[in-house]
Amino acid sequence: NSKVGINTGATISAMLHVVSTTEQLRLGYDASNYLSTTIGSTGGVTFNATGSGAAFTFSDGVTASSTVTFSGIGTANGAAALCIDAGVVTIASSSCTVPSALRFKHNIEDLSGNLDKVLSLRPVSYISNTDNTANIGFIAEEVATVENRLVSYNTLGEVMGLNYAQFAPLFAGAIKELDLKVVGIENFSTDSTFATTLISWLANASNRITRIFTGEICLVDSDGNSECLNKIELMQLKSLLSTPPTPSVNMGGGTPDVVPDVTTDETPDVVPDVVPEDNQVVPEEEQSPVIDNTVDIPNETTGDVPIENTNASDGSTGSDAGSNGTSDML
Repeated sequence: NSKVGINTGATISAMLHVVSTTEQLRLGYDASNYLSTTIGSTGGVTFNATGSGAAFTFSDGVTASSTVTFSGIGTANGAAALCIDAGVVTIASSSCTVPSALRFKHNIEDLSGNLDKVLSLRPVSYISNTDNTANIGFIAEEVATVENRLVSYNTLGEVMGLNYAQFAPLFAGAIKELDLKVVGIENFSTDSTFATTLISWLANASNRITRIFTGEICLVDSDGNSECLNKIELMQLKSLLSTPPTPSVNMGGGTPDVVPDVTTDETPDVVPDVVPEDNQVVPEEEQSPVIDNTVDIPNETTGDVPIENTNASDGSTGSDAGSNGTSDML
């Protein structure tokens, strides 16, 4: 019946029937690179690839109706990982990665409004109902109202969990938007909410700024020309302003200081002249005083002032000149 049996005895049940308690089938490229198959006493099947690049590759996928066991994955940190994504099973050397190459994507658009979405999220701490452990995270129902692409649903459409890996692009976008706001703060020539608010606050005198710490104080005119003062220059200016002015003294020459007129509202007393009647002697105390309005004029040559000689024999007054033609000096 064209069947081949190896170590089967009289019963050959298949086109190729091999009976053995060890390796039943070996298919190889050469003696060093081959695939062996062994069936155990309980029906378990073991496929073993041998060679320098031994591996299993299933080009059309694998369908299993029962449990599939992968040996060598391990559970320790850094062990190989079994990764399943969109029905594709892969074994990674340390951790799973999500297919993200450009060739796997279409309809690519930039995310917007990331910062507002992040600010709408509510981080919480909680105790898990499953194993009573303490955790931190978000509430999936709340996240669904902000960005439903971060949420997973069951077949009934009920919220189940969160795809925390998908939060990374949202956070990255929020940081970029925040950086733009910081740049807007630094550049006051560009309108921004912060710049407008700060300028308005500083212009309000009722806010009463008590101290400003800066290296220099600079003033800029409408033409853009600036003048700055540092600490030392400001201290010199304060010292100059706090020093009282020194009164000037005229030491001769030049224009003398002008003494302001002092005007009073009081009217000086007027002493009336006493006109004597004929042949009437007026008492000395009632006589009007005689005011001598003469002024001694210095000699133009020497600058000396002549002394009035009241001892002249003829009773006259005048200057007593010496034999040399000069005046007696006091």
